[in-house]
Amino acid sequence: MTLRLDQTLLDLFNLVGPVWFFVALAVLAYAFFGGYVRALGLTMLLLVSAQCWYLPCWFIGRGLRWWLLIILCLRGVLLSTRVPRPPGERSLGRTFGALLGAVAIASAMWSDRPEFSFGVAASFVLSLVAAYVVLWRVLDIEDVSAAACRGAVVLAILLFGSGFVATVVAVSLDDPYILRATGWGGRYAGILFNANLSGVIAMSVLPCLVAAPSGWLGRLRLLRVPAIALASAALILSGSRGSLLGTLLALLVLFLYRFGAGAVFTVALGTIGIYLAATYISVEDLEASSAAARFTRTKHIGTLSGRVDLWDEGLVASEGNRLIGLGWGSSRMLHGADAEDSLESGNVRGASNLHSTHVQILVDLGALGLGLFWANCFFTLAAGWSILRQRRTESSSVNVMVLASYVAAFADTFLHGSVLSTGGPSALIFWSSSAMILKEGDRIRRGAAPPWKVNRADGSDVPLPAVQPIAAQPRGQRSLVVPR
Repeated sequence: MTLRLDQTLLDLFNLVGPVWFFVALAVLAYAFFGGYVRALGLTMLLLVSAQCWYLPCWFIGRGLRWWLLIILCLRGVLLSTRVPRPPGERSLGRTFGALLGAVAIASAMWSDRPEFSFGVAASFVLSLVAAYVVLWRVLDIEDVSAAACRGAVVLAILLFGSGFVATVVAVSLDDPYILRATGWGGRYAGILFNANLSGVIAMSVLPCLVAAPSGWLGRLRLLRVPAIALASAALILSGSRGSLLGTLLALLVLFLYRFGAGAVFTVALGTIGIYLAATYISVEDLEASSAAARFTRTKHIGTLSGRVDLWDEGLVASEGNRLIGLGWGSSRMLHGADAEDSLESGNVRGASNLHSTHVQILVDLGALGLGLFWANCFFTLAAGWSILRQRRTESSSVNVMVLASYVAAFADTFLHGSVLSTGGPSALIFWSSSAMILKEGDRIRRGAAPPWKVNRADGSDVPLPAVQPIAAQPRGQRSLVVPR
């Protein structure tokens, strides 16, 4: 990343031409002057575009993502000085998240590559600031749940819809380049570089698409079913087993909250069915099915597609530095990647991938950092438990939707390290979900109602009471979690 914005814009003009250049200027202007929630959504969209193989999107995303995060964080700091802190507010989960970021920055002092460690740690901390400072304080003045629901629909339609359109066009034209880029015929990635990322994003938005109240979607409710279909297809075709597992856990949380014991019985039957299938269906039959092969990949199933060997590699690398680790980013440099080139390009070429957030933190920050991360996750899940125990209201029900997304992302941390990605959409989704859950958990602890008003899709402002029992809904007008 260049530290001169004018140079960045000049490079973009030379790379993408005048039309896309003015699009980049409009994005920057909106980040400066737009509403906080929409600026956060725009940042998410730009982080996703930085992972696309379509060159104009890739150039703009790569060139502006850090600037948008910096602008967003600076606006959040200024907002924090103007919005009074609620009396009695405290959150241990947020504190441990802040300590994790502080230790990541400090690890540059004992790293073998101090400049590299500081640079990637600073970029990681931007995601924490966006979640625990910007979003945390925005939640004191307005409701972001409705915007998040609409954003999930828009993201699913734009991201997965454009991917399938590109695939259809490529098939009709028999274009081998685009077919290879989308991963068609193998692990499908759509317009993204990575099939796992496609699965992770689908996993993250599906709980919102399934459980969002139609009244909060406004006119976008007509796109709910197509968005669910596109996200589900992208999830299955991606072949990401971690994303599939996370999605099942997210739907389990939603069903348990909505249907209680009935969901337990349904999940038990499903578990028995999966066990019987795994017991009596031969490996040869699984390999013969291309759909099943995307997930089983039986030639490597004994080592979880080689992840066990990668985890052993990380454990060996951390020997002798188990307390404080090797310094942030060291887990990406185990195969001898060039640190200086990585700082200049903003991308670690030839990076090692340990495929586990927990092992990656152990290598980078040792037991100290891993303990801080686990503490943050524990208090987030504890806050989620307090939300589940509350009497069902419109507010608490929507927070369960956010909790389901967080549970899915947390499950994926055992198989991927995307929540630590510098400037990645997965990281912003994970930490933002954590902030929303911790904020609601703190409100429950204090017995305080949300101070903002619900911004309905029709433009009316309706005060949200602390307790609003769910009334019986007419048949055919029910949402999975909350009433319309």
